[in-house]
Amino acid sequence: MRKNLTGHKTTILVALAILAGAVAIRLHQPEFLRRMQASTFDTYNRLWPRPFNPGIPVRIADFGDDTLARMGQWPWPRDRIATLVDRLSEMGASAIVFDMVFAEPDARSPRALVSSLAETPEMAPLRALAKTLPDTDALLALSIRKAGNVVTGFSFSNRREPTIPIKKRGFVVRSSAPNLISRLSGLSLPRNMEAIGGKIFTFPGTINNLAEIDEAAAENGHFSLSSDDDGVLRTYQLLYAVKPPETQQKSFYPALGLAAVDLAGNKESIEVRGLDPSATSGGLGAIRSIRVGTRVIPTTEDAGMQLYFSGHRPERFLQVADILSGKVSEEDIRGRIILIGTSASGLMDLRFIPLSQRQVPGVEIHAEAIEQILDGTFLQRNPLTETGEILGMILAGLLLIWLLPKAGAMTSAAIGAATIISGLAISIAGYRLAGLLIDPVYPAAATLLVYITCLSLGYLNEERKRRQIRTAFAHYLSPDLIEELAEKPEDLRLGGEVRPLTVMFSDIRGFSAISENFSPEKLTQTLNDFLTPMTRIIMNNKGTIDKYIGDAIMAFWNAPLANENHGRDACMAGLAMQDALAERNRLPEYANAPLFIGIGINTGPCCVGNMGSDQRFAYSAIGDAVNLASRLEGQTKTYHVPIIIGEATRDAIPDFATLEIDLITVKGKTRPERIFALIGLPETAETESFAALKHAHTEMLSAYRAQRWDEARQAMSACQRLAPARISGLYELYAQRIDAFSKSTPGTDWDGVYIASGK
Repeated sequence: MRKNLTGHKTTILVALAILAGAVAIRLHQPEFLRRMQASTFDTYNRLWPRPFNPGIPVRIADFGDDTLARMGQWPWPRDRIATLVDRLSEMGASAIVFDMVFAEPDARSPRALVSSLAETPEMAPLRALAKTLPDTDALLALSIRKAGNVVTGFSFSNRREPTIPIKKRGFVVRSSAPNLISRLSGLSLPRNMEAIGGKIFTFPGTINNLAEIDEAAAENGHFSLSSDDDGVLRTYQLLYAVKPPETQQKSFYPALGLAAVDLAGNKESIEVRGLDPSATSGGLGAIRSIRVGTRVIPTTEDAGMQLYFSGHRPERFLQVADILSGKVSEEDIRGRIILIGTSASGLMDLRFIPLSQRQVPGVEIHAEAIEQILDGTFLQRNPLTETGEILGMILAGLLLIWLLPKAGAMTSAAIGAATIISGLAISIAGYRLAGLLIDPVYPAAATLLVYITCLSLGYLNEERKRRQIRTAFAHYLSPDLIEELAEKPEDLRLGGEVRPLTVMFSDIRGFSAISENFSPEKLTQTLNDFLTPMTRIIMNNKGTIDKYIGDAIMAFWNAPLANENHGRDACMAGLAMQDALAERNRLPEYANAPLFIGIGINTGPCCVGNMGSDQRFAYSAIGDAVNLASRLEGQTKTYHVPIIIGEATRDAIPDFATLEIDLITVKGKTRPERIFALIGLPETAETESFAALKHAHTEMLSAYRAQRWDEARQAMSACQRLAPARISGLYELYAQRIDAFSKSTPGTDWDGVYIASGK
């Protein structure tokens, strides 16, 4: 038991260690785990994309392949782009947003043409004429300033460039209060942007628009899109920072889409909310959300918005050529945010998203981000959901560790599967109903790992116990019984217990005389040849070999495995042993050395278990029923019958062929026992010859006990005619008793009990 307990403790400790390791990995968030989570959430987005709402006021003025084919390849002269801005402004666009940067002067501008003309007399008139023409960059800047609602874009660069964009909008910063009272009251304190922006992506410089264009714009924002390591874009960075190498101060800028929403509806400072720096390491807080107007956008710590894709939609796109030619109605433009960008594959502004194996235009990703913000449909993975994942994983693991040894593998598997399915259901429901990103895979994998660990270690412990059982009982039980016991070790209680057993003793008649005629080698061979088949018969009939005592065998039934038919199986074994010995004696090689055995069988309560000392012990049975079985085996010599059974055994086999042979008080006991000769199986009991024998035998025994000696002698004569040869000696014994008692009466107080003087 101590070893079993130790094995159970080891299983618990190992499972707890694995669970703790799984929690530590989850807290550390290694790359493989982030990718696994991303793959899960990608699957959700593919199965349940964000419903596309055509009523959301966002459209794309697309320099697509159709427009470029009809109006010329990119880049266009800036005056034509200025015309597009004028046209969109006239049609009532709420915001005009450039997903492109005008970093260099227009190569087709008159200013550029002048610089390209040779300074010769022949070119002088042309140079003079060019100087009188308006500059196209200036025209674009004028149109942008005139529209008053244009958002220009810029991109970030890792090159150490000292340039930074013009700041068009400030940020209001709110962080959680640093003291308990303020937290309980729900107040928040203003902080500077640097304090909570420590985790925002920072670049040393930017690629900006021409200064006159930037100055003319009402707002600006970055259009850089950052894909994950696998090349899939999942997050929209709402804020970036610029920190030139020669300065210590960061400047923060909104994303193009955030700036567009702010300009179109709010035109106020954007509010950034985060954790108080005093509560985080490094003195810098983490961003939790961004507020623009009345809309609060949940974000990651680095100001990223999880993109909730609806997928590519042709309805979003308006060809620039159609806008300029008047094919697009004013209703398609008025009150909408118009993003100016390109879907042309040759311009390489394409990205991979979770919904498609094909790349989509970058400008459409900006449109999707704006749609999310305007529609208020967000995906979020906040500290509460992450804490819930960890707690759920811990609780599920602890439940399995506690339950598996008690409920078993199948029940624990069912509960574990239900837990995993529940986690998946909660994850899907959270995603679909509230946009919560709850990871169901890693907690399920951790729970499964704990289950497999507990199951594997439990299996190893069980196998160890089975090996111990097989070793301990290899010489006692048949292989089938050993396997059954190994599969159900709980049926084995070592150390001794009281239970009803049927006990058998068998002994070779006259073995001492036989041994005198054999050499030691021949005697050993003879004994082994006898014991091997007898042992096999006992084991095949579900018996347990207790011990060999020279030529004698002690066996019992109903231990260590329970056997409701232990009396019946013991009697069948005894009869089979007699039959096998008779067949052996008929073989020619044994004609001169026949063997005969007496068998005593008795049923009663016994103490059975591992008995002995710390140095040596054996699985054995002791008790009064064992002693009586031994005495009954000894009485087979007295009554000249092969098998004698006790009354309790006789009651267990009422359909077998048995004959009551006497009331006897065996040596060492004072209470008489009713004993029976076991003649044969139920088939024998159903024969007419046995029925006649039993009738005559009953009459003889009744007359004998009533001291009617003549009637007893007459009935005994009938028995001698009917009895098989193997029990004929029984009636010779009774003939002697009847003759003796008829000459010398036992007296009126005689109760018919025979008192045995020997074992």
